Amino acid sequence: MRNKIKVSLIIFSKFPVNGGYENLVYDLAEKLSSKAKIQLVCTEITTEKPIPNLIEVFPILNQSKIRYIGFFFSNIINMINFYNYLRKERPDVINAHPSFPAGFIALLPAKLLNIPLICTSHGGDIQLNKEVGYGMKLNKFTAFLLKITLKGTNIHTVVSKSMIKAAVDSGSEIPKIYTIENGINLQETGKTEVDILKKYKIEKNEFIILFLGRLIPVKRPEDLIKAFSLIYNKIPKSRLIIAGSGNEESKLRKLISDLNISNRVILTGFVSPKTGKWDLLERCDISVSPSLVEGLPIATLEAFSYGKPVIATNIKAFTEIIKNMETGILVKPKSPEELSKAILELAKNKEKRLIIGKRAKKEFNVRFNIQKTAEEYLKLYEKVSLVM
Repeated sequence: MRNKIKVSLIIFSKFPVNGGYENLVYDLAEKLSSKAKIQLVCTEITTEKPIPNLIEVFPILNQSKIRYIGFFFSNIINMINFYNYLRKERPDVINAHPSFPAGFIALLPAKLLNIPLICTSHGGDIQLNKEVGYGMKLNKFTAFLLKITLKGTNIHTVVSKSMIKAAVDSGSEIPKIYTIENGINLQETGKTEVDILKKYKIEKNEFIILFLGRLIPVKRPEDLIKAFSLIYNKIPKSRLIIAGSGNEESKLRKLISDLNISNRVILTGFVSPKTGKWDLLERCDISVSPSLVEGLPIATLEAFSYGKPVIATNIKAFTEIIKNMETGILVKPKSPEELSKAILELAKNKEKRLIIGKRAKKEFNVRFNIQKTAEEYLKLYEKVSLVM
């Protein structure tokens, strides 16, 4: 009988935590643990979530708060620590999330011990938008180290086809690039410790518009706020919920005040499954994502999983998963006017909302379940380990 493949997942983050790629790694590790031996390398262990059964966690990485020189020396230490770990544990394959800095830390130790390395990019490690200052590649030294990493990795996975060009521009090569879409663990939905609907006095007959994501320039939450100000008086008992945290929060609060809609907009701060994320998704009528850049938008997949229609910008990442007027509505980026028209269209037509939401949920079930994602990663792990 063939032994289970041994996989080392490395993240430059605490574990477990609620976050973007961190959630994917957590769910991936949990789903793979029944078919593979999973080890997780991270910076430190938290109590934010229970560590899945059968997973070994190695908190051996260091994060330096000192810029430049601190980063240099801490990553030399990280490479040594990771090399010593690999030499002792001898996994069959390494999967780094994201490509930088986790992939960079893993590269040399993996080469020295002839262990195949897969780097997974989730967005900001390879994507770039200078207009809003988005992407690690804004730093030329980081871009150089990323290029070395992607040249040296055995396989480079991206979470959407729209990222392939960014991958090549970052130093990767088409033959080694694989697309594996993110999945969501539906078993985690519904678990909550806070009644967020009661906390914000959200009534049953209110029309709820939800933004779920980080409050950063590339996500453009201000466009949604402006759009809402144009049409809120046309939608009886409508409210906008901005669920997320980020450095744009004070700017957004001022915008809301200037537009005189403070009594109709709720800023919740960061919400996790424990503090009401799933309750908001279940309760909302529509979900809106006005982003300029995305890898694979998790908030959209989460809305799909609850059968909610999504209004999003017509950037490539969204066009890959949303069929316009079938599973959602696509609008021009940086256009509050188009956003407001789309919101009003769905608000005035309940039957249309329900039909679009039903199709979205069907699309989710076919493409974005974590079990499907885990199986695709496992096939890739087995393929690359056999080649080496």
